[in-house]
Amino acid sequence: MSNPSLPPEILDYIVDLLHDDPEVLRKCCLASKSWILRTRKHLFACIKFPTPKILQSWKKAFPDPFNSPAYHTHTLTYYPSAVDVTAVDWIQGFSHVVHLEVIGRGKLTTQTVASFILFHGFSPVIKSLRVNFSILPASGIFDLILSFPLLEDLSIFTFFGEFIDGDDDSGRLPTTVQPQNPPMFTGSFDLFMSGGMGSITSQLLSSPGGIHFRKLTLTWFHEADAPSIAALVRECSDTLKSLKVTLATFGT
Repeated sequence: MSNPSLPPEILDYIVDLLHDDPEVLRKCCLASKSWILRTRKHLFACIKFPTPKILQSWKKAFPDPFNSPAYHTHTLTYYPSAVDVTAVDWIQGFSHVVHLEVIGRGKLTTQTVASFILFHGFSPVIKSLRVNFSILPASGIFDLILSFPLLEDLSIFTFFGEFIDGDDDSGRLPTTVQPQNPPMFTGSFDLFMSGGMGSITSQLLSSPGGIHFRKLTLTWFHEADAPSIAALVRECSDTLKSLKVTLATFGT
């Protein structure tokens, strides 16, 4: 296939049709060198690092972060427990990530919060952030949020609550962010905090650029959170087009 008879744009179209079939895409890489770049665009579009072993395999396969398929990644999922905070060069290759998902599990540690600092602003084009923790490190997460100037959509899920600096044993880390261009929050906001909305809501309401969400999906568990919900709705009243508020209790 060194001299394919089909025009390049037709070959590209064929590869694009296979975007959701990674097994066939890998075979396309072997069929022709001219197909490799196009297949990489789909093969590496979504990357997950759930364990240290998988992350180490990535770094071993692609030791140069600026010459790796990370360039093609638009969705990145990482678990702070998988990140080595002493080796961070690999992050720089993911400069085109648009959607970031951070998933915490187990006991919060110094490394958990330190990993947030490493990811501050690593991709300037991020528009969507989803955070899922059993216990939410409130300050560290909000500093991470503020480091993405184009952020539009935000989802926060926590099942037991949050800690504020000094309430845990993870140690105090210098995480305060002073964004030059704070996000405008013009997309959707999905909030699920069974332990109480706490400081996340107040931090959002006082964010430097304000909030202008068009869609709010709020799940609350405690009567004490009602004023926070009312404040969020009121702050977005000029832009809000969709609102869903759910009062939830365990078992219902």
